[in-house]
Parts: sequence; structure tokens; C-alpha cells
Amino acid sequence: MSIRNFVPLVWAKQFERELERELVFKEDCNTKYEGTVKNVGDSVKILTPGKPSVRTFSDGKLHTLEDPEKVTGTSITMPLNMVTDYHFAVDDLDKRQAEGSVKDVYMSESTQVVGNEIDSYIAKFASDKNTLQEKPTAAITADGILDLINACATKLYENDVKLNTELVLTGTPKFIEILRKAYEKLDTNNSEMLKNGRVGRYHSITVKMSNNVYNDGTYEYIMLRTKRALAFVNQVTHSEAYRPEREFEDAVKGFVVYGGKWVRPKENVTLVVKY
Repeated sequence: MSIRNFVPLVWAKQFERELERELVFKEDCNTKYEGTVKNVGDSVKILTPGKPSVRTFSDGKLHTLEDPEKVTGTSITMPLNMVTDYHFAVDDLDKRQAEGSVKDVYMSESTQVVGNEIDSYIAKFASDKNTLQEKPTAAITADGILDLINACATKLYENDVKLNTELVLTGTPKFIEILRKAYEKLDTNNSEMLKNGRVGRYHSITVKMSNNVYNDGTYEYIMLRTKRALAFVNQVTHSEAYRPEREFEDAVKGFVVYGGKWVRPKENVTLVVKY
């Protein structure tokens, strides 16, 4: 019995693949900055270009240009300071790995727990005061839920979100139940639609379901956003096996490093609801 057949890279990649299946909130984040981080505690600098000024004339003539404008953008630093780890014992690693039970059972359970931690972390960004919020004065009902969603979508469009931009709304099972009562035509028959928490569409909005929607004990914070609004990096995934000195069994340990940041907070509206 040994751990010589354990391949950390293979396990790490397997973990990443399984993890992607568990993440509902992360799928709708801006992840283009992944690949630039190597270690725990690294930071990502996100540059946002500035908008140039324009001139408009109504005299039908071309006008001499002035000196080129120096357009100044802004930058945001996103630290990767979130670390979630796992550590479990396996009676015989070689045997279990040969059977496939470690990857299929142990790793599946680990990725589910880690996935919940990561998605809960992302979901809590909905409570950030820098984003727009829509807070009904009364408990949400089937009679008012569509008007609430429409009002939130209108706020995004008023913030220059284009009409053809895909919006994503992620609600709890309770929220989705009320939404279904109001809008029975939600598409639940398409197998592709059901991946990563998808339960249907409402106009240009993809509707998803997750138990990880942030709840402060009184209100649920449901995000309606574009996929550019929130940046997220899940860069470092490490896994290794070893034999604990005082034990007669093998063990596997690993960690995931990640971080997130609003980069376009005006492209999110948080529905602060209660039932």
C-alpha cells in the first residue's frame, strides 16, 4: 500500500472539472483575468479604459482638430486572498484510485463543499452598497414579482446596458417557485438549459437557481447582472497525497485560491426581497 500512483496534476484537473459543474454564480462572472496569477496572495490589476470626448457641428463643414486628447482610464486591484482547503483520509489510496472511488466519491464530495464556499463568496457581493438595489416595501408575491424584475432590468438599460446583452438572475428555490407561478412559460424542458442551475428564461434574462443566494437573516439578495459586472479569478488548485505519521491509512489534502471584485457595479441590480 502506497501513494506512489497518486498524480497531483491529474487530480487537480479532475477537481477543477468537477468544481465547474458545482458553480452557479461563477459561471456568470468575468473570468478573463484567470491565467495571470500564480501564488496565494497575488493580485490582479484590472484596467478600465476611459471614454474620449466627441465634438458635434451642424454647419456641414469639417473642422480643424485640436491636439489629441489624453484619455485617462481607471484601474482596480483585485487581491486573491481567499483560500478554501480540504483534507481527508483514505484507507488505501492505490486501491481506491484503481477502483475510481476516490475521484468519483471523495473528490465529488469535496468539490461540492468547496463549490458551495466559492459560490457563497460570490453571492455575498450582492449586498455591496456600491451596487444598485431594488427593495420592495412589501413581501414579494406572484402578483408583483414580474414588475420587480422588469424594474430592475430597466435600471440596467438606463445605465447603458445594451438591449441585446444577456442578463442573468439567480434566485433561491422559493424565489423561483413564485416566479414560476407568475410566469408559467419558463423553459424547463431543454437539457442544456438545466446546466449550472439554469431553470429557464424570462425575455432576455437567463433565470438560475441556487441555495447560495446571500441571506442576512431577514432579506435575500438576488443579483440581476451582466456577465461583465463581477470579475472572478479561481487560479490556483493544488492537491497532494501523503501518509500521516501516526496513521495506517493515506490522506489527500488540497486547496483552492480565488478572489472577486465588482468591475462594472452599475451593471448589477440587487433585488432585496423577503417573503
